[in-house]
Amino acid sequence: MTVAQMAKMIGTLWLLSDGKGLRFSVTVNDMREVWGKPQCLVSPVDGNGERWVDMTSLSAIPAPKA
Repeated sequence: MTVAQMAKMIGTLWLLSDGKGLRFSVTVNDMREVWGKPQCLVSPVDGNGERWVDMTSLSAIPAPKA
């Protein structure tokens, strides 16, 4: 992932999965690359706190049904 691609992700909304069935909306606050793998600093849309997660933990928010 290029720096330009990472910069475009900052400020976007995603779904974070905890791996046990729980998914919640998060905002990407920052990006970094660790050992060649992109990581995102995320914070929940509702609530507080932030943490670094692997980008593979994030999924796109589904489009609303019409």
